[in-house]
Amino acid sequence: MAEKAKLNEKCALLSIPFLEAKEMVNNYIDKINRDEHGQLENTVSVWFSLKQLNDITNLLNAEQAASEQQTPNQVTDGLRIYFANYGDCPPEGHEDYKGKNTLVLISTHSLVARSEKHEDYFQNIIPEIKMEPQNRGGLCPPERGCDCTSDIFDPDNMPLCEYP
Repeated sequence: MAEKAKLNEKCALLSIPFLEAKEMVNNYIDKINRDEHGQLENTVSVWFSLKQLNDITNLLNAEQAASEQQTPNQVTDGLRIYFANYGDCPPEGHEDYKGKNTLVLISTHSLVARSEKHEDYFQNIIPEIKMEPQNRGGLCPPERGCDCTSDIFDPDNMPLCEYP
């Protein structure tokens, strides 16, 4: 029972109230244009599978262990999430991502002497465990797996799930 209380306490420290999250999401959606069919013209969410998240965590843990051994003054300490945009030339097979917003995840490290500074890095001493910048979550829209009825959306801000 004490472990469950500890978990709830830990989760509470990392969370924000639902209504605050809803307001922030809808503030963002209010800034996105809609096309002639009423569909949002840009991304409102990015979905990552639990497997992807576990793979990322495993890579970060492996990087941290390697950096503690090989560069003890400079250790893997986290993950930075950049807001990004596919621009006019998205990767092959993702042509519908043209101009869409996305996220790019980059591992960070810090100097032991300056642990408050988290620097992006792209190379590690052991390349086979280096976490490359991550992307390829499912964008909503255009993906058809969007949760268009989520309580997070105000009724006038819901993305269209039936595409024209």
